[in-house]
Amino acid sequence: MIKKFFAIAAMAAMLIACGEKPEPTPNPNPGGGNTEQPGGNEDEGGNGDEGGNTDGPTFVSKIQIDGDYADWDALAESDYVVSTLPEGECLYPVLKTFKMHADEYYLYILLEYDPRGVYSDVTDEYTPVRNLDIFIDEDNDPETGRYYAWSDCTGYMLQGAFHGVKTPYNPDVNLYVGEDMDPAWAWEDMGIMGGVSAVIPTDVSEDFTRFECALLRPMFPFGDAETIGVGIILETEGWSTIGQLPQNAVESVPASVEESVEGDDTTTENGDDTTTEDGDDTTTEDGDDTTTEEEIDPAARPHLLYINLPAMS
Repeated sequence: MIKKFFAIAAMAAMLIACGEKPEPTPNPNPGGGNTEQPGGNEDEGGNGDEGGNTDGPTFVSKIQIDGDYADWDALAESDYVVSTLPEGECLYPVLKTFKMHADEYYLYILLEYDPRGVYSDVTDEYTPVRNLDIFIDEDNDPETGRYYAWSDCTGYMLQGAFHGVKTPYNPDVNLYVGEDMDPAWAWEDMGIMGGVSAVIPTDVSEDFTRFECALLRPMFPFGDAETIGVGIILETEGWSTIGQLPQNAVESVPASVEESVEGDDTTTENGDDTTTEDGDDTTTEDGDDTTTEEEIDPAARPHLLYINLPAMS
């Protein structure tokens, strides 16, 4: 079942909701320190001459998008979900940690990674990180959406440059319009802008960088879901995958799958035809140096990282 109808209906509902609450961001800039609920500001008629009530509860984000990660470190374990790079050999080792926290208004994401990217013995150089893809299973159904790097299908993808660029992450928001459980690169840009708050990544050391962003839930069709699954992929400027979470270590992958991965020759970005060492023509997806979708046993794929979302206020 194609999800286009669902997305249109969800966006219509979102527009109605936004019409009722023109300022849906109680903390419009998670990094800006404004923690008042809408209606608590004199300039908007929340108090003073307009007769508003200032005795209502205030909303305070536990996470501020400001490049200071002490708030993440202070979260209780019950306040976040996390995926870390497994021990042993991994196909895409650049992304080390992926955390999520959610409140009534935002979904927060923290990434920790090696900004140098991947090293080549041939060139004696690193190919650095450039692009970030955020894949989302919005309906908690593993069989609806695009079947790709995880055992759970995804219906939405946020994609854009985030590292080594002068402006904060401002991704395109794409809806999957292909057939369910199909690996086809069938995405349609939804034209949603301004729904992500982000800062330039913070270099802690030469091989360790942290990045945080927040998705304003009312801006997205999946914002009112009870549970969503999320997967992260980091890519080079040429769209080759070099980081992924969640992912499994190579030793946990069935031998037949591992052999097929090693047998792949190379890939190019966005579905160019390539030839494997066995001589078979294949179409790859978005620059991944992996085997074709048909060759990967579903048992070898990890699940997405799932998080329960509080009801939106």
